[in-house]
Amino acid sequence: MFRTARTVGSIVVMLALLPAAAQAAWHEPDGGSDPLNRDDTRAAGTPDTANVGGVPYVAWSEADGTNTEIRVGRLNAAGTGWEEVVGGPSPINRADDQNGVEPSLTGIGGVPYVAWEELDGAKSQIRVSRLNAAGTAWEEVVGGASPINHSATEDAHEPSLTSIDGIPYVAWREDSGSDRLVRVSALNDTGTDWTEVVGGSAPINASGAAFHPRLAAVAGVPYVTWAQSDGVNSEVRASRLNGAGTAWDEVEGGASPINHSSTDSAFDPALAAVGNVPYIAWVEDDGTTQQTRVSRLNSLGTEWDEVVGGASPINAAPDGSSTFPDIASIGGVPYVTWEEFDAATDQVRVSRLNQAATDWEEVVGGPSPINHAGGTNAFASSLADVGGVPYVAFVQNDGTEVIRASRLEPELSSPQTLAAQSGAFLLTRARTFGVRYPITFEYGPDSTLANRSAVTNTGEDDADTVAVSVGDLTPGTSYSQRAIGFDGTHTTATGATVGFTTTEVATAPAGGTGGGTTGPGTTTTTTTTQLPPKLLLAVVNPKLKGRSGKRVTLSYLSTGTGSVTLEVLKGRTRVARVTGSAKIGRNKIAWNGKRGRRKASPGRYTLRLTVTGGDGQVATDRGSVTVTR
Repeated sequence: MFRTARTVGSIVVMLALLPAAAQAAWHEPDGGSDPLNRDDTRAAGTPDTANVGGVPYVAWSEADGTNTEIRVGRLNAAGTGWEEVVGGPSPINRADDQNGVEPSLTGIGGVPYVAWEELDGAKSQIRVSRLNAAGTAWEEVVGGASPINHSATEDAHEPSLTSIDGIPYVAWREDSGSDRLVRVSALNDTGTDWTEVVGGSAPINASGAAFHPRLAAVAGVPYVTWAQSDGVNSEVRASRLNGAGTAWDEVEGGASPINHSSTDSAFDPALAAVGNVPYIAWVEDDGTTQQTRVSRLNSLGTEWDEVVGGASPINAAPDGSSTFPDIASIGGVPYVTWEEFDAATDQVRVSRLNQAATDWEEVVGGPSPINHAGGTNAFASSLADVGGVPYVAFVQNDGTEVIRASRLEPELSSPQTLAAQSGAFLLTRARTFGVRYPITFEYGPDSTLANRSAVTNTGEDDADTVAVSVGDLTPGTSYSQRAIGFDGTHTTATGATVGFTTTEVATAPAGGTGGGTTGPGTTTTTTTTQLPPKLLLAVVNPKLKGRSGKRVTLSYLSTGTGSVTLEVLKGRTRVARVTGSAKIGRNKIAWNGKRGRRKASPGRYTLRLTVTGGDGQVATDRGSVTVTR
């Protein structure tokens, strides 16, 4: 490692010249050494992932040679591997010789709950268990022969479990003669019984074949989506519980409320609340390919608006067929995962809605961004937000179908420190593919890294400079710092460690008499007066892109208060001048993209920033902006 230092008065700027950091990408936290399976020679399927108390958990079903068992794993405390939450031959199933499938996982008050369907020898029953207080066993939430089904003598399938105001709710579909009906139950106030929400012969869908119900809380209200055959094709629909809690109201009903095309079949819906707005993802067969699509309820609550729309808004390839989407809110932004056939294998992919809400942008992209092995199939992906970090679990065919999980990890590079006498600004460059990623810094005296800064999030550009300020440092002392990605519990990525030294307290002599001797018969006294700290600023995002006539914002750090001037230069000609005030810490100043009253012409412009402190000190730095039409 080579390091250079640039000293400016009593501020030292440490710049690290280091090997390139690992590329931002999807990585398995354990390095991909082992799948989550209890036995990786046994087939596993239908993973569901969730944030439980700030920790990623995954539920799945796994064959044991006799039947299929429901299992749950979590990332260990060190963040280096997955551990089963209560192992053993049959930790969750009610009967150790019956098949448990279709797990649905959620966290309630930091406790994992899992729903599943299990055959009782005659019919499939919906069941729910939670981890006990000691964390040593799974206990069924109301047991018995048929705790949740509307009818104990009918098959129930595809449970979807969620927390609504801290209460577990579960949706499922249940056979009723020739119909398949969507139903919802909630745990009662005493925790002793499951009470059907509305109930009756057909509470949500009147008749027909409904399948794949998914349940979510939107601003504290239960919403449920499902797909249903209308005799011609399959339509995606949604209902919510009315204010009185007495009926399920279809949210914008009609013949085809959500499908992109009323004549094409839609299936596999998924539901999430993003900023208290319901979003639904689904797959629709256009007769040639299967396209993943997303809609949201409009601000009036009267219509479903497709998010982006068009012939192929989300698929990586317009002619690729996708299946099994899932949707989640991550940092308040909708993200969707799906599997897509690339003419050779099924690839798991993730996209997010861009900041302008005009396009879905794939998070990483490329031929095989997430699969454990690019040449083998991966499918049935499930997405979750853990502290602002996207985690995705999926089935990977490694010869046997096993469960794996990955997360997006940022590339942290170009560490920099602006050190003063008792504080410092710590900076890093972070590439996150537009994910508003949580970053913090570890720092401490000499080589220790015992302290941690506040968490800050990157912007929604492909790459961003992250800066935090830290205080209570000792003047004239050596320190170390490094940036880390952080999901609230686990370190997800680590930047290079660099050293810096706080500056000594600057002093100036003041004349006087007494106390000291400078020569025969002459004595003087020297007192010291601390000089003001040197004013320094640093542009955080030095390379900007903008459009003619549109606002662009420059971020910068200042070690003092004062007036600020931004000059926009084309060559040596000044085309704009913006003034404002600077505070200690991070600041912003914007140019409107114009030259006078006219839009600035396309090209590259220099941004010259000057801060003048109240004591007359002046500091400058530069950036640039490339303007397009």
